[in-house]
Amino acid sequence: MRIPASIGAFFVAAILLSGAACAQDQEKVATAKPGDMRLFISNGLREPFKTVRAEAEKLIGRPFTVEYGASRGMQTQIEAGQAFDIAILTPDVIADMASKGKVVPGSSTDLAHVPVAIGVRGLSKIDIGTPAALKAALLGARKVGFSAIGASRPTVDNTFSKLGVGDVLKDKIVGTPPTHDTTPMPPEGQYDIVINLVSEILPLTGGWSYAGNVPKELQVPVTMSAGIGTQGDAVAARKLITFLQGPAIEAGLKSNNMSR
Repeated sequence: MRIPASIGAFFVAAILLSGAACAQDQEKVATAKPGDMRLFISNGLREPFKTVRAEAEKLIGRPFTVEYGASRGMQTQIEAGQAFDIAILTPDVIADMASKGKVVPGSSTDLAHVPVAIGVRGLSKIDIGTPAALKAALLGARKVGFSAIGASRPTVDNTFSKLGVGDVLKDKIVGTPPTHDTTPMPPEGQYDIVINLVSEILPLTGGWSYAGNVPKELQVPVTMSAGIGTQGDAVAARKLITFLQGPAIEAGLKSNNMSR
């Protein structure tokens, strides 16, 4: 069963609030300095890219202004006319932007695959290794969070539908997965669960832990793809994409449980 639209609308507001938590380390493409290379990058590739950013800037010979966020959220900025050099988002967004003249046709390049995972707060161990085990964990949770417009959303919808828990969880859905969490741990047995891309689960703090990936049979594959902006520096963009296809970022992908 698909999550009702009313709940999805609630989560859009929650995403804006959660984004404010990491505003201090967030750059904005709209405020890039002249000469900066402007990059929109999905949160799904944020951690791996951070490991190679300095090397990439040295290779390109220009400083970067990098804005991270949900693919659909950044699509709104692009459609509004924001110029950029590279966008690393989900393939559907890149294709949509190409059809609208915002991304160079044929420039889409797959860079990495990222599974959807489960984060838990308040328990050191939780069994989610099978669909049945995940269903039991979700039904036993006090709160369940996910992102309404993030790349993990199709897996969330598919999981809730196949497990038949969408209606049951309506009252347990409380907010979007945090990026920086310092709230008190819930009472024992009343743990929270978040569902998000594994590369967004692993960096969580504040008592969160990575419980594992959503079982394969429930996953909707997520790919991070690069597209070149039609108003950007195509030469520099292609050079950076080639770099990101190479071995430099492999360690960052592996440490975030991502693959090519």
